[in-house]
Amino acid sequence: MFSNYHSYFLDNTSPALRMLLVFVVVLCFVRSWMRRSHGKTPPGPLCLPILGYLLQIRNNYHVKLTQLHKQFGSVYQIYLGTKRVVVINDPQLIRDAFRQKVFSGRPDTGLTKLLQGLGVINSVGELWHEQRAFLHTFLRNFGAKNMGPNKTTLERNMQEQVSELLTSLSETNGSPINIRPKFATAVSNVIDLY
Repeated sequence: MFSNYHSYFLDNTSPALRMLLVFVVVLCFVRSWMRRSHGKTPPGPLCLPILGYLLQIRNNYHVKLTQLHKQFGSVYQIYLGTKRVVVINDPQLIRDAFRQKVFSGRPDTGLTKLLQGLGVINSVGELWHEQRAFLHTFLRNFGAKNMGPNKTTLERNMQEQVSELLTSLSETNGSPINIRPKFATAVSNVIDLY
């Protein structure tokens, strides 16, 4: 069976295409090998070039990560696509890691690039501390104002805003829209009244 594919491949492809394919495969394996042997990295399973460990972990990933924990210990690495992910599977090690400044940053994702490090979710360092303190103060005051007898007023206002939001969405008749301004208006209307 393999010989049929092999002869078909040799008969129906140009030598340049075969060389390119061999070069790409070798390049992927060399990159994978260099990543694993370069510096001190945690142990981990062998991963496919480009795909990493995605095919093995797609269903019941929590079970697969637990199996890897038993095989490689409390700290191991896997590749999700080309991104290296270090998994820490011990609560005490997680606490110790998050006490260190090196682990206090945010991952470099598409959302981080889009927001350019702004916002409570994506900010780091002093900006994060400032925004977090402001948010805590605001939410504490907001919650204190809206508990007890004022709680029903807040709930009624939220229900009205949700109702208005749903009405405005139903008026679009299923056509694509930018939903962000509608959500921003609804949330602002709830907060502004208090």
